Amino acid sequence: MARSIFFSRNRFCMGPWPFETPDYRLSLLDFLGDPLQNLRSIRFNFPELNRDLLLPGQSGTVGWDRTITLISQSIPLSVLTLVIDLTGDVFFNPRTPEQDDQRDADKWTVNQRAVRPLVRLSGLKDLFIHIAYPRGDENLHIRSHQEQLLEQMVMGDGYNSSSRGKTPLI
Repeated sequence: MARSIFFSRNRFCMGPWPFETPDYRLSLLDFLGDPLQNLRSIRFNFPELNRDLLLPGQSGTVGWDRTITLISQSIPLSVLTLVIDLTGDVFFNPRTPEQDDQRDADKWTVNQRAVRPLVRLSGLKDLFIHIAYPRGDENLHIRSHQEQLLEQMVMGDGYNSSSRGKTPLI
């Protein structure tokens, strides 16, 4: 009884780790064991992002897929809040506006690759996604819009995370 209360009343954060090494699924199992069904909130902090993150066939991609499968099979999705933090950052340091634009496009592609598999988690209570690019306070509206697009990719067109309690990262 105490274990189920503990797991249902707390938020759990996974990562970041080098994505090629352990997968989150194994970390969830090692850390939590059987009470996965009692989880109500999980945050995944992605490691440093690069253009090649989550390409088909990579061990990190396989691990992320296994993690999503584990969640879909072990946790009641209707009570689960999932936070995906994609603000890990080591992209090249651009020197021109064209390089800035390419970096932002590459980041958007990686963000979509990370989020797209989450569509298998139909029925999630809430999904809050945080991204880092484009940088700068003047681009906050662009980041917010892109986060919303990613969230709606999984939750549906009418989903509004701000009205569901999402707080922006500062």
